[in-house]
Amino acid sequence: MSTDAEMTRPPTFRIIARVHGPNATSDVRSTCAVLMDLLPANDLTDRAGELRKDSFILKHASATARHLCQLALHSGFELRFDLPPDTDVPGSWPAVVREASALEQVMGPLVQHANNDLLYPLSIWGIITANESATHRAINAFQSLRMDEGLFEDVLANHGFRIAVFQSSLTISVSCSDLDRTIAWARRALQEPGPRVSWADDDHGSAS
Repeated sequence: MSTDAEMTRPPTFRIIARVHGPNATSDVRSTCAVLMDLLPANDLTDRAGELRKDSFILKHASATARHLCQLALHSGFELRFDLPPDTDVPGSWPAVVREASALEQVMGPLVQHANNDLLYPLSIWGIITANESATHRAINAFQSLRMDEGLFEDVLANHGFRIAVFQSSLTISVSCSDLDRTIAWARRALQEPGPRVSWADDDHGSAS
């Protein structure tokens, strides 16, 4: 049970969420994103600055990350978890989750290792089952040929997505045609208990 002191303690962190929509530049964009940055609560800016040693978004906003994954699974996606090759998280990676009931078997160890630098960056790919084989092949090629934007866009063009998790930030990349759904997911997931959330001005219209 929380003590009175714990209940009145000011929040340590907050989350700034923002949208990178199709109007972010004058060029036509096929890739859009929702970004979440974990900031110290007393940092009044809306940009990530110097990291604190305990600025781990997967630790302080684990409920949000879990909810995002659950929303995707309930919407018919399977999730593929790719970790760095030198990770020390036990298990066989990449791991694929197809049912919400199996999610915690993967998310539990990740959250337990959230303060381990070797966990990052990790990718959570959302894959439509109808495009499963082709999308896994594209992801495998992308992992082998890092930064190949063509392969990355192939995954998103098949209505897949990637949640890139870094120490203090989380970015959901999608085809711009799927952006509205992604914003809705983010809003629902950010209602989970955790750091205070605010939405920065964005290029997709009002985020309020």
